[in-house]
Amino acid sequence: MKLSTLIKCDQALSKLIKYEYLPACQMFYLSTIHRSMAEAIEAYGRARNALLAKYGTSEDGRSYTIPAGEKAEMFTAELAELEGQETGIDFPPERITLCIESINKAEEGQPVDKRLCFSACDWTAIQEIIKVTETEG
Repeated sequence: MKLSTLIKCDQALSKLIKYEYLPACQMFYLSTIHRSMAEAIEAYGRARNALLAKYGTSEDGRSYTIPAGEKAEMFTAELAELEGQETGIDFPPERITLCIESINKAEEGQPVDKRLCFSACDWTAIQEIIKVTETEG
């Protein structure tokens, strides 16, 4: 799986493993996936920060500005190359099926703060590592 896919899935998976209405086996499997992704994502963060320091300027060492032109192009090219790297991490999406209808049924009558807050982007991203269906069966 490419690093860019892990990055895309990370936030959605973080939300999903905190969702209390998932069956225990799914929670376990998703937590295992998330832990295996964490090391690659942390390494990506360090590499990205090194690129920011290499091509950008900073007044505080935390926030960087990349000047337009050749430096911005070089930064973008190196970042794209980094994000295109294969991680050696693969998950068969068919291993878990998440049914939107089941989630909606489980959430009926529950307070808003107990519901799964997924955006369309989250649903799209998570389908890289799990199967999502509209209805049961």
